[in-house]
Amino acid sequence: MKYFLHATCMLFLIAWTQIALAYKVSSLAATYKDGQVFLTWTNPAATNLKYRVYRSTTQITTSSQLSSAQYMGYTRDNPGKNIRKSSLKGTNVFYTIEATSGPLSDSKGLYVMTCTDNQTWYYAVTVENLSTGSEVRNITPGQNSLTTGVQESVAPIKPILQSTVNDASGDVVYEYVVFGDNHGNSFAPALNNCGFYGYNFSYIHHTDGYVPLYILYRDTDPFTRVAAPDECGECNTLLMDDWLPNGENTYWFGYHENYDMYSSTNSVNNSGTIRSYTQARVKWTIQWVENNYGLDATRVYSSGFSHNGFGAMLTGIMYPQLIAATWANVAPIIIKALKGSTREKMWCSPSVNLPTDVLDPNTGTPINVWTLFDFRQGLVTNNYVGVPYFGGVHGKKDVTVGWVQSLGWYDSVEDSRQGGVWFWDQRNHNGGGKNFTSDEAMIQYSRFSTAKSYPAFSYCSINQDPGGSSPTSGDPYGAINGYLDWDDNSIVDLNCSYTIKCNVKDMYVNGVLQTAYDSCTTDITLRRLQNFHPVIGATINWSVMNNSNQIIQNGSYLYDGEPPTIYGAKIYRAGSTINFQVQNCFGKQNASSGIQDPVNVQYFKTSDGYRVSVELPASAMAQVRLMDLSGRVAEDKTIRMADGINEFELTAFSGIYLLQMQIGGKNIIRKLAF
Repeated sequence: MKYFLHATCMLFLIAWTQIALAYKVSSLAATYKDGQVFLTWTNPAATNLKYRVYRSTTQITTSSQLSSAQYMGYTRDNPGKNIRKSSLKGTNVFYTIEATSGPLSDSKGLYVMTCTDNQTWYYAVTVENLSTGSEVRNITPGQNSLTTGVQESVAPIKPILQSTVNDASGDVVYEYVVFGDNHGNSFAPALNNCGFYGYNFSYIHHTDGYVPLYILYRDTDPFTRVAAPDECGECNTLLMDDWLPNGENTYWFGYHENYDMYSSTNSVNNSGTIRSYTQARVKWTIQWVENNYGLDATRVYSSGFSHNGFGAMLTGIMYPQLIAATWANVAPIIIKALKGSTREKMWCSPSVNLPTDVLDPNTGTPINVWTLFDFRQGLVTNNYVGVPYFGGVHGKKDVTVGWVQSLGWYDSVEDSRQGGVWFWDQRNHNGGGKNFTSDEAMIQYSRFSTAKSYPAFSYCSINQDPGGSSPTSGDPYGAINGYLDWDDNSIVDLNCSYTIKCNVKDMYVNGVLQTAYDSCTTDITLRRLQNFHPVIGATINWSVMNNSNQIIQNGSYLYDGEPPTIYGAKIYRAGSTINFQVQNCFGKQNASSGIQDPVNVQYFKTSDGYRVSVELPASAMAQVRLMDLSGRVAEDKTIRMADGINEFELTAFSGIYLLQMQIGGKNIIRKLAF
């Protein structure tokens, strides 16, 4: 009998404890603004909770409806608190969702969902106690479920200004949060795989006007002001963040679709897809800042130190039309997860090369993760579209990243003919023991634009020797293409011809003039061409003239679609003028329009948009961009077209759009109504 009473008491105590730990939210409310629904509520006074969000086209009044409702995702403890900013600032900071109302109170919960359609939805929020694994699914209308639906509309989302800091230098720092979720829409990508989360970034306003944007990849602090480098000119600055609630960073890429960004005990996934959540957010943020602040989108520059430099280069590899030039300081050029590491859980086992959601621009098929994280492959993959002008410095005594030539990096730079300038010396990872000063190992950002071509040098005869896999081999310091330069004002990029003047320059190491050369030979490949796009099969005549306009080299070849290249061009200190001319080309010589004879293009209306048919006499690369009248890019892709008829689909939300196509030296602009 005593045992029975004792057991009964224990059962009662367990049941009472479970009831006591059965948490619910209250005062649930919702507002719609700029393509997103903002749910707020009063939190229960507890931690280690998960807030689950459901929606239905009818009011949710009972728990039984949750099974048929759409589960939208979840968020965790203190969802109204900017945990990242609070940690870095050393004080509690809560999100602002409406500027006139100020920050949320410490008792308020928050969930922001990006709208996926145009209709009315009712929401409910339940609470799971992670200590017990129990979700309280009881519904109380007006408390944890809405009694009035939210009329939603798919529209561009906007980050919300959290604070404005007037810097002592006169710059203004605008601190933003973009609220993202696991759904996204046509205007904004999914930013994670779990649900709502707030992502910080800061825009530093230095000067007014149509100026360039400089992006510093620095995942330790997206708030503290940083000045754009002098080489950038009058640039304004963007600081973004790469931080997960479990304390990890994503190497500026993303993570496996099954990875829990709140957990430190993830398992290794050896199937499925690795999603580029971080890079998708980076792209979206850059384009929003460009549009919102009226910046020059053709002059976007980036840099980063170590793995942040890897992130800056990764953006250039994935979105080469977005970035004009990138400087990478002691950045790894290939990464792979170590067995048993947190990276293995974030991505996959090093022996398994899972696909990502990034598509190969040549084939349209997914690129596997270790292939994408190998920039040697990235240079080859982007052979036709090119990459931003890349430059960087590495150290032979860098034991953190290692000696990059042991991976054949400089060999890959030469073989890919992507150009850029790459320095090495005796520095360690943090710069100790370096030979080049910061002013000597750098690039002049301001000369680059995605709307301006440049020469990519390779196999220059006066390069220093980086050696091989051993750090003690080759020259202790030097550069690939460090002796070469060109005159930006000499570039004439037309439909039928191209001209540029190149020269040998001086090179300094720690203020000491290195061996001076009067001439050298180098291969020259034309990159980021604007108008000079010969048709495959055309004859290209080329020549090299000295400073006295004497032809010292010339020749011709049949164009095969590869970026135009001259091999072993003679370059003088006084300058050599390089000329390309398409034989029997009589197209309109207009550097701004780029229009020659029209190709046969037809447009067929479909239920989702348009089917575009393009007939070509020979294969060619096509750059296709679809923009609305405000300049927002709805679609931007490169298509390799064959001779004959090619077809592709265009989809967009209702409205008027401009379709711009650049095909084989021809620019086609068409207004389309969706």
